Amino acid sequence: MKYCEKCGRKVDTDADICPYCGAPLHEMQDGELSEEELLMLLGLL
Repeated sequence: MKYCEKCGRKVDTDADICPYCGAPLHEMQDGELSEEELLMLLGLL
């Protein structure tokens, strides 16, 4: 799963646009953390 950067809702990993708000979803680059991964890391600090 990944998250929409505009509305923050969970969307399918293979989605190109958010089905909730219509925002285009970018492809994650190698080494880029998903929002979920970043939040988990911040929770450990």
